[in-house]
Amino acid sequence: MMQIMVDKHKAELDALLKTELTWLSPIKSSNFVEYQLNGNVISNELGIECKDFEGFWPQRQPQWDGIAISKDKTLYLFEAKSHLSEISGGNNLSPNEQNSQKIENFKIKEEAIMKVAKELYGVIGKDYNWMHKYYQVANRLVFLEKMKELSPSSNYKDVKLVFINFEKDPTWMIDNKHVSHQEWIDKFDKIFCDLGNIKQKCIENGVIVLTINAESYN
Repeated sequence: MMQIMVDKHKAELDALLKTELTWLSPIKSSNFVEYQLNGNVISNELGIECKDFEGFWPQRQPQWDGIAISKDKTLYLFEAKSHLSEISGGNNLSPNEQNSQKIENFKIKEEAIMKVAKELYGVIGKDYNWMHKYYQVANRLVFLEKMKELSPSSNYKDVKLVFINFEKDPTWMIDNKHVSHQEWIDKFDKIFCDLGNIKQKCIENGVIVLTINAESYN
């Protein structure tokens, strides 16, 4: 659905976000590829270097559903969802095997995530929710702060993180998987509460939760 919005409904998406975006991905000219931020394609566009992420996160980073820059040089990072199950669980349990690289990668991510949780959001004692239950949301919040940190020497001036949620997504063929507007609102309210009542702080830090009726844009 994100590809459809960017390719066919750019103006409508601009209006919803009250800005004018130039999209780096997903775009038709690159076959709608989704990128990590530490790859050459995106780092070159943003005026940052791949090495800027060394020691911050393992080489394998999140792939973003959308990356764009506004006219005022604000970087927009998009995480898109069409169903609650896509965001309800985590996959970042501490490795219980004797794999030194996996253990090291987990420690690197844990340090980055819990630093943001504690120092920026003032959260203590919610490690399981940040590191596992809502790991995907948590790591996006961490990358929001990292990209802000890199902004003084980059091609952008500020950063926004957009959680874009599609209600009644027609690209999901099973009717009972459609999610209503209120269900998305309730879901993110619960996530922010479970992460330590961070909703207001997220808004102040540039987090946008946008819910779109996908039936209107198919």
